[in-house]
Amino acid sequence: HGSVELENATIKGAYKLAWLRNQLLIKSFKEVGHQLSSLKIPFVVSKGVPILLQVYKNYGARLMTDIDIYIAPDYLKQAIEVLLNCGWTPTNTWAPISKMSVTELEQLFGFEITFINEQDSRIDLHFSMKRGFSDENVPFSLTTFTKAGAIEASLGDHCIFPNLERLFIHVVLHGSEDFHTLHSIKWVVDSLKIIKSNQLNWNRLLLDIRELNVEFQMKVVLFYLRNQFNLNYPDVILEFLAQGLDYKTIETYYSVKASPRKKILGKFPSIWKVFRKYEEGSIVDFFTFFKKAYEI
Repeated sequence: HGSVELENATIKGAYKLAWLRNQLLIKSFKEVGHQLSSLKIPFVVSKGVPILLQVYKNYGARLMTDIDIYIAPDYLKQAIEVLLNCGWTPTNTWAPISKMSVTELEQLFGFEITFINEQDSRIDLHFSMKRGFSDENVPFSLTTFTKAGAIEASLGDHCIFPNLERLFIHVVLHGSEDFHTLHSIKWVVDSLKIIKSNQLNWNRLLLDIRELNVEFQMKVVLFYLRNQFNLNYPDVILEFLAQGLDYKTIETYYSVKASPRKKILGKFPSIWKVFRKYEEGSIVDFFTFFKKAYEI
């Protein structure tokens, strides 16, 4: 009985913490969003914020650790000035970023700059649509988002939320190809919540998948979600999945994706490699997995 009360208290505490942190994060971001809009700078907010506001619809249901905004490189310098003037500072650098060119910023940061404020809130400013672990361009751009997105005026007149179908694609591709343990879990929860909200237009989702040329990746994701969580897909998705997948092709594809992540222990294991081993039943304990994944 005491353990149940402790668990309930822990859950309530986590909910209140998430509610407070999310409120502070969004409130602190609004100044940035309205400042960007006043300069007529279009920007996209994806992943956490639109999921929270449009799907969960409850500030305490999902803790956000940051806000992801996407901006064209042409507006990067202005966006940096806005963030600095609003009290946000870049992390992990003492470089005078306001005086640096876009090329120099790309060389220093890669594809995003992380900013924090006095409340320890965080904004990830994405100005390149490249993955951190791949030289390939992600099939997302400002054009991709704005084509089917909608203005979210509460965060600024030039703030764009992707439509739910493209948001879903972005969430699962970003999470399922990420090798960070937390992200590898979060995308599953978020994608299940999106599916079970019954807000997805499945026909539009399929059109977007084909337009963005991510049929292979999304087929893997939809197969996995269906098999692990007994989801019932509409006929249009079942027909899409009917062609089937070859696991060797899946492993090859994601091994190539993971190849830049070389560590002392060898190739960093992809989440998809884990899925294959699990479904084959060949993983019987962590030590076995560790040996196979790192090819020891």
